Parts: sequence; C-alpha cells; structure tokens
Amino acid sequence: MTFSRGGWVAVSAALLVLLGTLIFHRNHRLPALLLLVILVGGGTVFVTNYLSKTLNLYAPRGNRWGNRNLNLAVRLDIWTAAEQMWRDHFWWGVGPPHYDYCFQEYRPESVQADPDRTHNDYLNLLADWGAVGGIIVLTGMVAFGAGLRKTWKYVRPSENDFGRGMSNRFAFFSRGVRRIVGPGGAFGV
Repeated sequence: MTFSRGGWVAVSAALLVLLGTLIFHRNHRLPALLLLVILVGGGTVFVTNYLSKTLNLYAPRGNRWGNRNLNLAVRLDIWTAAEQMWRDHFWWGVGPPHYDYCFQEYRPESVQADPDRTHNDYLNLLADWGAVGGIIVLTGMVAFGAGLRKTWKYVRPSENDFGRGMSNRFAFFSRGVRRIVGPGGAFGV
C-alpha cells in the first residue's frame, strides 16, 4: 500500500522466482504457469488502467523535499555523502539512527533538505553501524545461505518418488526464503 517501487520490484521478483521454480516441477507445472499468466495479465491491466492514473493520489502529502519525486541525481549525491560518512567512521559508523544528525557535515550543495536516510539499505547500514555492523549482517546472510544449501536436498526430493510428489515441504521452504530475503527494503530503491 505504500506504492514503493522497490517493494513492487521485490514482490515481482519473488513471485517470478517462486513460480519459475514451480514450473519446473512436474506436479505443479500447470497451476504455476496458469497463475503466472493470470498475474502478468492482471498486473498489466492494473498498471495501465488504474495505477498510472491514480498514483499521484497516494503520493505523500507535505513531502519534505518540496516536490513528490526524489530525483536520481539527488539520491546519488546522498549516497556519496553516506559513503564518505562511512569512510570517516569506518569501523563503528556514526551510530544507529544518527545518519540524519551527521548528514549536515557531509551535505552536498545539491541537497538542501534533510533526507533522514540514504534511500539505500546497504549504505545506510554501513553509515550507521560501520564495518562491524556490515560484518554482522553479512555473517547472518552467509549462515542463512549455508542453511539453505544444507536444507535444499531434503525439501526437494526427486520427482520419481511415487507417492511423495505432492509434498508441501518445498512450498513451506520457499515461503520461508521469501519472508527472509524479500519483499522490499533489500534493494535500496
């Protein structure tokens, strides 16, 4: 409901990966393909007939930027300031939610407002928490990937097993991956 472009991209990517995976499974091929066609067709109709005409109605009122669109050049300047902030406070960062407070010192000429965040989750993590916070998050991601790799063979049995082809373990496993990896926020859009 926020109409975040990053959220829409993340949900779309997650659905494509999930349905693309299910299309290659013999027992789920037809329902997954049918759902994919319905979602693509419905999404096309929704975007062309509804979203393109009503998006301005849902734009936030009283935006601190003065206009409703944060242009990409301004975001690049904000990202450059966040990178410099991280380099100056490499190991520990400036402290959790201190980006907005410390931004005054790194403000480029093109940015005349307080952005309160970098609009990029990874740079915001490094600016606020430094390399130590980045290493902690990276360790969690690696542990998740190792668990995913270790678990994959148990939730994805071969299709030749009679009577086991309709197991729902893979569906629950895929849902857990989607909840941890996405939607939204991780792309920093």
